Formats: sequence, structure tokens, C-alpha cells
Amino acid sequence: MSAIFVIVLAILTLSKTNGQDISNVKQLYTDVFANHQKEILPKIDQNTPLQISVTMYLMTITKFDEVDETIVILGAMGCSWNDGGISWDPTSYGNKYYTVLSSEKIWTPPITLINAVDVLGPVQGDTKTNVYIFYDGNVTWPLGGVMSAKCTTDISKFPYDSQTCKFQFLSWGLDQTELTLNLSSDPFSAQFFTPNSNWNFSSYDIRIISWNGYSTLEFSITIKRASLYYSVMVTLKQNTRKLEHISGTTALLVLCILKDSTMSSSVS
Repeated sequence: MSAIFVIVLAILTLSKTNGQDISNVKQLYTDVFANHQKEILPKIDQNTPLQISVTMYLMTITKFDEVDETIVILGAMGCSWNDGGISWDPTSYGNKYYTVLSSEKIWTPPITLINAVDVLGPVQGDTKTNVYIFYDGNVTWPLGGVMSAKCTTDISKFPYDSQTCKFQFLSWGLDQTELTLNLSSDPFSAQFFTPNSNWNFSSYDIRIISWNGYSTLEFSITIKRASLYYSVMVTLKQNTRKLEHISGTTALLVLCILKDSTMSSSVS
């Protein structure tokens, strides 16, 4: 489990053990957030870049199109940073160590997928997600959705091919003198991953690079075609006459074995 969400879970558990009511939350919002200026980059020292810690989550491989050379995944990013304009004493608000607000209420980094297929814009689009804000100014923001990227295809080994696709993220409009991305202590998670019937998730690579003056997160995944059914169909076609003598029970057994093998391959 990502270190970011372990910290969130620990503080949420701590907070629930202490008495709080809605008046504490209302007072906290009035005192801390009523005059908060979300347009200002929230770093105490404006001469140093704001540090954003990132964890990538891969949920599923939605689609890979060899002809259009595109890949579509469902993914998420866990971002955390310190907002220098936010802090409070938990004991003054019923031991309220954190609060949850809509992401539109405070500054959030404009994380953008720069090799997107169609539209260049924030990863979360117009969706308003929640942010977890802690008493010391630390902010955790889970964002994500459907991500489509261009991916150069090599089908020379079809149907036993593997494809490596790259997703490049940066904070659009804020170069590395203003903001830098960093990998968290646990930068990748597939704990919520759902297999795809046509493509198996093989491996990943995640790194931070400098691209045109921007701190850029480069997330690559390698997927391997689930080639078993392709191989079976070729074999069946080549041995049609022989298969005419296979009984229905035997054919059913073969299909069950193939299905079981495919499921095992997807899990591995």
C-alpha cells in the first residue's frame, strides 16, 4: 500500500477516536479557509520549487489499438505536497487533525498528460475530487480517470508481441523552477488492478525526467498479448479434418483447459 495513503489512514483513525462535531469543522473552515487564496502557488519560500510527491495507480488496461497506435488505461495518481498557507492547532478544533474539501477550494497542481491522444488538459478534467488537508499544511489529493496516449506499435512478432507504452505527466504552466515532481517511497501500485482479456500487464517503469524545462513524470507499461486463443485458432484451422473426429466431450474438455490457462496467464 502506498505510503501516502497509509499516512492518511493512520490520521483518519486517530481523528475518529477523538470527540468532534460539525461546529468544529465550521469554525475551522471560517478561520483557516474563508480567506484562503487558491490562486497563489502555496510555497513559503517563493524562490524554491514546490515539491509534489507522486504515486501511480494502474486500475486496468481498457483498450489497445494497433492501427491507431493508442492505448487507453484507467489510472490514478496520488499527489501530496505542503501548502504553506494552511495550518491550525488541532486542540483548538476538537482535536481535528484533518479535513476534507473539494479540490476546487484550494490550490492543486495542474497535472497534465502531455502525450494525450485528443485533448491537452488536466488529468482529472472537469471532475471535482476531494482533497485531504492536514493540520500541518500537508495535502493529499487522489486524482485520475481514463487516460489515452499515443503508443508506437510493433507487431512484427504477432501474435506473441509485447508493447511498451509511455505516459508523460507534468504540471502545465509551472516549469521546474516553480514546481518539481518526486516519486513517493512507494511510487507504483497495482493493488486495484483488473486484468484485460486481450492484454496481460507485464512490467512497468516510472521515473522523473526534465523535459523542456519541466519536471516530468514518465510512466511506462509493457503489455503482452494474450496469444493463446490466436494460437489455438491457427491450430484448429490447420487441423480441421483431424478435429472432425474429436467427440463433443473431448472438445469441451479442451476449451475448459484453454479457459483455465488463459485465466492463469492473466493473473500472473
